[in-house]
Amino acid sequence: MPIYNCISPVNGIPMAAREKVATGITDAHCNSTGAPRNFVHVFFREVAQASERFDKPFFIEGVNRAGRPAEVVLALKKELRKALSDGAGVPLEQVGARITESPASWVMEGGDILPEPGEEDAKWFAAGESA
Repeated sequence: MPIYNCISPVNGIPMAAREKVATGITDAHCNSTGAPRNFVHVFFREVAQASERFDKPFFIEGVNRAGRPAEVVLALKKELRKALSDGAGVPLEQVGARITESPASWVMEGGDILPEPGEEDAKWFAAGESA
């Protein structure tokens, strides 16, 4: 379910760097949450000019399940910013991040409604790996 949109100026993240950025974002999410890697979705969107909506030229807009402690979400945002910065070779201060949360009951992955954070069990994660 986690969705991450990497918003950048046109040609701001070269095609050759996108796999590294996506892997870094996936690593950050999975290390912070314990989610299976195949549940993480990373997209890239280029914009012609900066928008008032984003306060930095490079921005990660994430959507995750609600219910994680605030310190986990804050640490995740820091790791996401670092992943984009390192992967794309741009200064960290040019990368912003925001995570919007939605209830797990609103989301399906592999045909199943997601459990609340912390209510996953080994069987559910095992099913997710094969989904």
